[in-house]
Amino acid sequence: MVRAVGRRVLAGARRVRAGLRTSPGPLRPGPAPASLVAAARAAGWRPTAATRAFLRDLEAHLAGRRHPRVAVLTARVRPREPGGLAALLAAQPRLHVVTVDPALGASQAHARLTAGGRFDVIVLDPPSGAPALQRLPDLLFHLRRGGAALVRLPRSSATPHGGRDWASLAGFLDLVTGAQHPPHRASEQVRYDRRMLSEAVGRLVVGPGHLVVVNRVPALAKMREDEMDLVLAARSGHSGRVVERLPGGEFPSRCVRRQSTTLADDLMYTTFDAPAVCLREYTSVTCVPQQVAVQRNLLLPDSYRKNQAPRLQHTRLQELGERFVRPPAVGSPQRLAGAYFYLDTEFPGHFGHAMTEQLSRLWAWRQAKQQHPDLRALVSRRTTGRALSAVERQLFTAAGVPEQDIVMVDSPVRVELLLAATPLFSTPDYVHPAIGELWQEIGDVLVASAPHHDYPTRVFCSRPRGRRECHNAADVEARFAAHGFTVVRPETLPLAEQATMFRQADVVAGFAGSALLNLVFTVSPKRVIVLSPESYTARNEYLICSVHGHELDVVWSVPDLPQPAGGWDPEANRSGFTFDFEREGHYLEQALASLD
Repeated sequence: MVRAVGRRVLAGARRVRAGLRTSPGPLRPGPAPASLVAAARAAGWRPTAATRAFLRDLEAHLAGRRHPRVAVLTARVRPREPGGLAALLAAQPRLHVVTVDPALGASQAHARLTAGGRFDVIVLDPPSGAPALQRLPDLLFHLRRGGAALVRLPRSSATPHGGRDWASLAGFLDLVTGAQHPPHRASEQVRYDRRMLSEAVGRLVVGPGHLVVVNRVPALAKMREDEMDLVLAARSGHSGRVVERLPGGEFPSRCVRRQSTTLADDLMYTTFDAPAVCLREYTSVTCVPQQVAVQRNLLLPDSYRKNQAPRLQHTRLQELGERFVRPPAVGSPQRLAGAYFYLDTEFPGHFGHAMTEQLSRLWAWRQAKQQHPDLRALVSRRTTGRALSAVERQLFTAAGVPEQDIVMVDSPVRVELLLAATPLFSTPDYVHPAIGELWQEIGDVLVASAPHHDYPTRVFCSRPRGRRECHNAADVEARFAAHGFTVVRPETLPLAEQATMFRQADVVAGFAGSALLNLVFTVSPKRVIVLSPESYTARNEYLICSVHGHELDVVWSVPDLPQPAGGWDPEANRSGFTFDFEREGHYLEQALASLD
């Protein structure tokens, strides 16, 4: 049995793509140095032939580097290796060694390895019987390009005669060489991740009792909010610090919600688990237009507008796996001296993203400005030469950021000091209760500057043709007009008038989307009616109503393109629809009748 599986290992290793190298023996580029073997013997080790081969492979991959960086994931001390491998390597004067307890959870281990920087070698020496190779895909991209992961294969108690765990090795080889196809029902994401892993393996060597995997792909580590705090602490302030933190916690929705379907909406949470939010200060950050912020070997969490999503994703970056992306091209970035507040967005110049994502980070602007009186805000352009729109100028000025404090860029820049704040709002995942005060303050400034005249008490917000277009919008608008609503296109008005109109209205209705976002500036509970295709997954209106305590009716229509079962399609999210006066029209009529 052991020999049969061993033959499968070698057969699987030979099925690799061009460029991979496999061998039943250790990798020896040139004469095999023996310094680590000698050091091991001096430390009292009694190395076996397999251990000596492993140490020589390790030494070969460290050779020629002035200050090699090594990460060691092990919690074991083998009987023949007193002191253990981590202690042996830490005693070598030219090595920079980071030890990571393999018992750490994946997120903590990711942060610990990221804090140590890109490594020349990562050694994985798990306890006997541990699934050693399961963690290798997460480790590979922590290596610099050309760096090597060395895995000491444990003896498996399930294998006759205590042989090596060749079955796990065979499965891993099949995985990275593409010989193992994903399950039939595997998602596109799983298939994609396996393809990226296969492409990252530049050389693979099966040695006696260990495995060598060489990475050939540069990578940036994605950072979540809590992971970034661990990295900053591990780097002892050399990369930045937390300036201010607002605690999170459970936040019950204040919205009174009804909808036209009896199906539960899993994205309208009755209680939000609002995360703690931070104002952080980072040193030497490369900022790429459209919300990409890079510091050394990592991508700041402030690059992600959906920072609580199960998987962090960015439209401008190529994924390499769950925890890594390919570095963007930055060329020779312009250097910007001084301190900058990160106000960039993935979608520059878009009213909806400005109102939800950029605005929700401005809770920290005043504190940051106090820390750095010459602070300026950094925003990128979607196109070269584009200036701030009138609405953006009004919005940011009302939030305390005048236009003269805003620096716009259309190419990568290297910022001396970057201050960035966790957003208080991220659809559909959470809203932080502290945002209510921010919205009211900005709304007060806007309303104070608005002209004084009568505004309608019932407002229906229409949409331009294009994304999420209602094909029979004219019929829908006529129905609302018959019930006393004034049909408006809010984007045609100055922002101050939009805010005032929403505050003074008793009932606000409209098609789901940016036009209804002025609800943030309301202060008293209102009746809100939203018409939306079922494929649209943003829940901005509901999150706003959850803060202000509005009474919300959601009227769902069948989209032209539904969301796929168990997945999410951006085209479906933008799908048009036709309002069905027979299907959902009865619910709408009841809602409108209840207003009288």
